[in-house]
Amino acid sequence: MRKRSDKESAYQEQVAALNGTLGQMCELAGNAMDRATQALLQARRSGLPADAAPLADALPDADAAYA
Repeated sequence: MRKRSDKESAYQEQVAALNGTLGQMCELAGNAMDRATQALLQARRSGLPADAAPLADALPDADAAYA
């Protein structure tokens, strides 16, 4: 088995760091989507202005999923 070169090792370290960063970004995006969904559901429950109704209509089954 051959030894990795310094360039290959540096590349693998960068890929590992990028993988961790992408994982964090996905988690943050998921959390933001959850908060946005919760806000829309709360707005729907408390009565929406007419111009916001299409947003709430995009979540027809979300009440059950987030209950």
